[in-house]
Amino acid sequence: MGWIDTVVFGIYLMGIISFGLSVARYKKETSRDYFLAGDRLPWYAIGASLLASNISTEHFIGMIGWAYTYGWVIANFEWGAWFTWSVALWFFLPFYLRLKIYTMPEYLERRYSSASRYLLSATSIFTYTTALNGAVLYAGSKALYSFFGLDYWMGILILGAATGVYTVIGGLMSVVWVDTVQCLIFMVLGGMVTVLGLSHVGGLFKLMTYDPTKFHMFHLTHPQCPILAYYLCSFFVGAYYVSSNQFLMQRCLGARSHWDGRMGLLFSNFLKLLMPFIVVLPGIIAFQVLPQLKDPDTAYPELAKILLGPGLFGLMMAALSAAIMSTVSAAVNSAGTLFTIDFYKELIRPNASEKELIRVGAFSAIVVSIIGIALGIFFAEKPYVNPLTGKEGPYPVFELIMNLFFFIGAPLSIVFLAGIFWRKATPKAAVWTIVGGYFAGLFCQYVIFTPFEKMPAALTVFLQSDLLRQWKITADHSWFVTHLNNFLWIAVLNGAISLTIMIVVSLLTEPKPADEVEPFIWKPSVMAVLSTTPGGKNGTRNLVFWWAVCILLTLSLYASLAVFQYRTRDAVPRNTPVLQSVIPGTGGKTP
Repeated sequence: MGWIDTVVFGIYLMGIISFGLSVARYKKETSRDYFLAGDRLPWYAIGASLLASNISTEHFIGMIGWAYTYGWVIANFEWGAWFTWSVALWFFLPFYLRLKIYTMPEYLERRYSSASRYLLSATSIFTYTTALNGAVLYAGSKALYSFFGLDYWMGILILGAATGVYTVIGGLMSVVWVDTVQCLIFMVLGGMVTVLGLSHVGGLFKLMTYDPTKFHMFHLTHPQCPILAYYLCSFFVGAYYVSSNQFLMQRCLGARSHWDGRMGLLFSNFLKLLMPFIVVLPGIIAFQVLPQLKDPDTAYPELAKILLGPGLFGLMMAALSAAIMSTVSAAVNSAGTLFTIDFYKELIRPNASEKELIRVGAFSAIVVSIIGIALGIFFAEKPYVNPLTGKEGPYPVFELIMNLFFFIGAPLSIVFLAGIFWRKATPKAAVWTIVGGYFAGLFCQYVIFTPFEKMPAALTVFLQSDLLRQWKITADHSWFVTHLNNFLWIAVLNGAISLTIMIVVSLLTEPKPADEVEPFIWKPSVMAVLSTTPGGKNGTRNLVFWWAVCILLTLSLYASLAVFQYRTRDAVPRNTPVLQSVIPGTGGKTP
């Protein structure tokens, strides 16, 4: 990078910190002011913050890398959000807003028991600190190394410290408003890369007609996104990742009205319809411009180096940093909230004052930031040895993030779904489902979907024992490994096991009294929007209308690609790109 790019990036970094600190001046007299922005967040800020928190390096690096290899099928992970977002909008979020809770584990305690609350809270704090703080900072440092040549540890310190400053001081209010600005930055600049890339390969139509298979998105069998497994996973995992994830829902809980909270969630779904054009299409463009990349995860940085000139390159790094910092700030803020509300206030100091809770929240956010930075440096400095192949290499951060959420998502989704739809779901069943689901996830990952020869030695000896042969049980499960070895199918099987545990244990244990459970059971009246302002449910503020518009847009996009895939169903994949485009600075040579 040239000095202009370095200056541009430095100005961005200082500007975003200054903006976050200026928002932090908002008066915080109560814990709700600090953790939930004093219930003052408007719908557009909630929606932008939700998207910014959801989009990070696993999208700009990992998802674009997947698109480089697999094509438009990866867009299912964005367009398919209509289902999980709708479940949260109509079934879960209304409960949370009516109860005026601080955390998702708090809801579990009211529906089930304190044991389930602490299990979820501890799991969430661990997940946010490792996958959404340490791993994301490490991935961000890789990008800074690629652009600036900064050592990994320096990049981790810069991103972690810059994010921690305004997050710790300002709480959720600073996090959400900074996210809103960051969302605008990475969408505009990310869109610019896509537009410039399309102009270099002759436009979208030429790109689609040259190799139509790159834009086929409906596959029953696919190494990354088999369509049936994806939508089954939306049921088994989506109810946790969107509907009951503190990382996302905390923004909605700080809404200035019920309508703002739910419209903010819906607005983020509208924004997700645009994301494939920013985090999928550039991967397909990069395949045409840079067909010989050894590591697909480098597709976006390498494409940006070709397309962007001085200054714009620094802005692009700012956009990528925006996506990283918004995720890290959300992780730090949510982990601090969970520790303060679910552990400190409940177990350590039940009579703590509002000021004390704010101080503890800030302190716990500092601790989470420091741990995240330390983990990021650990990932960068310590070589990773793949337990299946024995090969040494960098930590697979994107695989870590995806696998971790799909691992914990299945049992937690079942607990929340059973909680609102089944009166007989019992407190003991909730605990057994969470714990049993975690063990089931390990069993699915390392036994069912692991080739026999790559299993731990002790396990292979057991599977070949005379006892199992006597029971006519064999270790031949090659069909699972060959046909269903995908993290989506692993989560589906884990979800089915967790559902079985929930049903069996609930039927064998005592449920809570009916009058205690009834307020938490879903009924059609829950979907109504409680409004304290005139016109809160009519005209342009009609939630059903905007949801219907979003669904129609989603179906239209899906239908257009389905028609295109049907018409080009006999197309043969082209492994060697031949779309020619002149790149500035190459002396007229084609890539």
